[in-house]
Amino acid sequence: MAVSVFLLIFAANSENINPSLKMKKLSILAVAALFTLGLTSCKKDYTCTCTDSTGDKQVYDLGKQKKGEAKDACNAAGSLWILAGGTCELD
Repeated sequence: MAVSVFLLIFAANSENINPSLKMKKLSILAVAALFTLGLTSCKKDYTCTCTDSTGDKQVYDLGKQKKGEAKDACNAAGSLWILAGGTCELD
């Protein structure tokens, strides 16, 4: 990401470039920077709520994780609930 920002600043400060070419380069670099930013995965705070057949609930705090990791952790934390006929849901 820092490289993209550097390239944007460098392209903006190039004085010997035709203005239309300069704008085209800036546009391409801006799209590349946004694409790179979009590929990064955010970590969020997740909880896992497990409910048994009688309606009793247990909430597990999973902390900051990526969504896929949180799903796996929820399934692992609620494995006994699920075996007993309950359900676990990622929140």
